[in-house]
Amino acid sequence: MSSLILAEGKNTPEVIFNISENIFTIKGKSFPENAKKFYSDILDWLDDFTPSNDLNFDIELYYISSSSIISVLEIIRRLDKINANGNSISVNWHYDSDDEDLKKIGEDYKRISNISINLIAN
Repeated sequence: MSSLILAEGKNTPEVIFNISENIFTIKGKSFPENAKKFYSDILDWLDDFTPSNDLNFDIELYYISSSSIISVLEIIRRLDKINANGNSISVNWHYDSDDEDLKKIGEDYKRISNISINLIAN
């Protein structure tokens, strides 16, 4: 399986799922015109991904639309599924210390998932 690399777009985050370097990041802003379409490749990739070791994901979004919140939740659910299959998954949820909305989104993901989600104020 190959890595998934998506460059940051005008309204979309940079996505780096680099298998060989064990780097998994989603960073930037997320308000694509069609969030379901943008995130479908990421979700498909995660559906096909079978990790050989424990994983740490860094998610650092400084703006997220309501439709992207749902799509990122689907990513969390996929990670939950990978975690349930015996791989240890952790997520570092980065947010601006002044952004209570992004902090709350991270708290919600933490509450409804079984993976370790660390809330990190920047």
